[in-house]
Amino acid sequence: IYEFKNDNRYKVDLVSKLFEEGYIKILIGTQALLGEGWDSPCINSLILASYVGSFMLSNQMRGRAIRVYKKDLNKSSNIWHLVTLEPRSVIEEKQSLKEDYEEINSVDYETLKRRFDCFIGPNYDDGRIESGIDRISCIKPPYNKENIDNINNCMLERANKRDELASIWDKNVDVDSRTVVENKVPRELKVPSFSFFNSVGLALAMYIEFACLVLLMKGLFFGKDLSFIQVLLAIFVMIEVYIQSKKLSKIVIEHTTPARSIKSLAKAVLKTFKDLDMITSSTRLIVKQDNEKAFTCVSLRNATIYEQNLFNKAIKEILSPMDNPRYIIIRKNYFDKYSYRHSFACPSSLDDNSEVVEVFKRNLKRSLGNIELKYVYSDEGRKLMVKCKKKSFVTLNNKAINKKQSVNK
Repeated sequence: IYEFKNDNRYKVDLVSKLFEEGYIKILIGTQALLGEGWDSPCINSLILASYVGSFMLSNQMRGRAIRVYKKDLNKSSNIWHLVTLEPRSVIEEKQSLKEDYEEINSVDYETLKRRFDCFIGPNYDDGRIESGIDRISCIKPPYNKENIDNINNCMLERANKRDELASIWDKNVDVDSRTVVENKVPRELKVPSFSFFNSVGLALAMYIEFACLVLLMKGLFFGKDLSFIQVLLAIFVMIEVYIQSKKLSKIVIEHTTPARSIKSLAKAVLKTFKDLDMITSSTRLIVKQDNEKAFTCVSLRNATIYEQNLFNKAIKEILSPMDNPRYIIIRKNYFDKYSYRHSFACPSSLDDNSEVVEVFKRNLKRSLGNIELKYVYSDEGRKLMVKCKKKSFVTLNNKAINKKQSVNK
């Protein structure tokens, strides 16, 4: 037991020096100690036994372990977040025996998930640097005692691989790296803009053009006289069919793969923001797929955080189940009937007034073809939205967007 005669600042400074010199191996401090103002860059393991969920306080506490240490430039740190699970008796009151191990029943864990949305780190599967607790892939059901022990053992095993941790960061981060917010769109959420009727229309247009060409060539080169009006009509039909088939071919090509579908939709959104001077013209759209082509990642380059958030929110609202939009985007088929399956919510950032909606509609038509933007706050609009909510393919995918931060070079 040691007695200090000076004030708390002197005591903390003295203990910190003893800790840095190695005389003290373990230091237990309160949130007030590990908050703003205290610094000990030699720390290479931090155990957080706090229920704090806010970004600012969590970041201050985590910052104790992620500082650069001049005496050991190769230092790598482990940060432990403790989680308690609800007693089994509480789980049994809430869920059936069939479901009680499918989800983690813990207020602590919900707080931890919010923390991890703010921090980035290595993904255990592919080594990418990204946010979100799902990057720790060993956290998976069933959440019974046996598997929870397996998860904890996995964490201990990963904590021993400090050299591997350092190499992952070195591989993914350099002077040109920057953190961007991106949307991961699962493969099953391909925007179904190209359907069977598109292919029928394209084939029919090509057949008509070919028939007109045969008729014209036959009349001109094989002796059958055609009147001037007939030749003019055939040329006109050929030109019109060519223009329409070219437009249709462009739509078909733009939606042959999930990445192209998402890119086409994202381009329409970005073009609208640029037309309305909501995003700077130098911003570029980046669309990537993983090796298995299971996910399509959409992000912006040369954009501010505000512009990234604006764009990502718009994509999320379009590819999420309809909540209460002012306008809905709905596709029309070749019989000019509504295709409820091809319906989406209009982003809240693009529904301020009819002029903004018209700009968005014009850009969407270039990508998706024959579409309408219908105002929902009317008797007809509400009835239409009910049908769209029920039949839209987006409704079948509650987890429409997995939004996270990642480090890109």
